[in-house]
Amino acid sequence: MIPEFVGRFQSWVALNELSKDDLIRILTEIKYSYISQYHWLFEQDSVELNFTTASLELIAERTMKNKTGARGLHSELERVLLPHMFHLAQYRKQGITVVDIDTDQVLDPVELRVVNS
Repeated sequence: MIPEFVGRFQSWVALNELSKDDLIRILTEIKYSYISQYHWLFEQDSVELNFTTASLELIAERTMKNKTGARGLHSELERVLLPHMFHLAQYRKQGITVVDIDTDQVLDPVELRVVNS
């Protein structure tokens, strides 16, 4: 059948909402996951990227609250990582080699700074 003809038929699809565990698996376990892509991106500037388990859970919870599903994970990760991605070259110059994302960074993403004693 041609698409123009098939498109005239009504179709109904029932969807189930993704759970928090589903969203965390999407973030971490699938091939080319968002987390692995950002790990690679940060490694290009010689900076290691780490996430705590609690931060991944909070990202999934915020995505569920927004009701954006798996697609919302990407925008939530970008919100958290944007301040860091913008300053990766400065991090390298300052000697910052590791970016740890914890719940504080998820709630209020801020640029890292070296504290001089």
